[in-house]
Amino acid sequence: MVIDDMNNKKQINKTKMPVLFIGHGAPNIILQNDPVLALWKEQVSNILTPTGILVISAHWETNKFTIGGNIDQKTIHDFSGFEKNLHQFQYRAPSACQLAQNIGEKLCLEIDHNRGLDHGSWVPLSVMYPDENIPVMQLSVSPNLSLKTHYQLGKKLSYLREQGILIIASGVIVHNLNLLNWQDKYAHPRTWATMFFNDFNQAVMDKEHSVLTNPYHFIHAVKALASIEHYLPFLIALGASENSTITPFANYWRFSNLSMHSYRFE
Repeated sequence: MVIDDMNNKKQINKTKMPVLFIGHGAPNIILQNDPVLALWKEQVSNILTPTGILVISAHWETNKFTIGGNIDQKTIHDFSGFEKNLHQFQYRAPSACQLAQNIGEKLCLEIDHNRGLDHGSWVPLSVMYPDENIPVMQLSVSPNLSLKTHYQLGKKLSYLREQGILIIASGVIVHNLNLLNWQDKYAHPRTWATMFFNDFNQAVMDKEHSVLTNPYHFIHAVKALASIEHYLPFLIALGASENSTITPFANYWRFSNLSMHSYRFE
């Protein structure tokens, strides 16, 4: 009996979903023919269709961790200064109200069924799942809580991987908007940015989780982590990854110091 190659590929991760950290970059990346987009798409080309997707977005900051399985998945255009048609873009995935309710109650999270999806969610989702047919939940970050608390939340969320839920953490490792070169998308990164990232990446590949929850000992961390909310989704992904194999992808810089670097844990 001949087995369809595509169907065969879809069986690779049928027992446990991977965890993805996506360096989501600037929102207008989806209007461009950037090679990063193909790499995002590739990450979901060989897994079963998720029963649901949980996106941890750097662009939803709350005092307490909050999960949203929204009644009406409105598209939030939480940015300015980009192309006009980007503000008209819509991503209307199905709601996951009951699933979000169940997760929120199990893990004692705040529950919000009204907030829509911000660009930390819909930018990568529109590339990875353009058919808008998979229920999506969004999870906030809480910069007033410790970095280790975010990592520990990830560990609590790891059970979802065995229930067909794909966890996507959407942030940026090196994120300092004041030090970007907006005039040159492909400008080479500054030395401080690469030095920080190289130390960070070595700790990731060596699985030094305790080091990664206290990254300020890395050289140039104050510059690189000027917006800590963009680092926090990575820590949740790291916590959910358990003893996973780590595969880096999208190893690019944009606007000099904006890291697109992403990771797959499986």
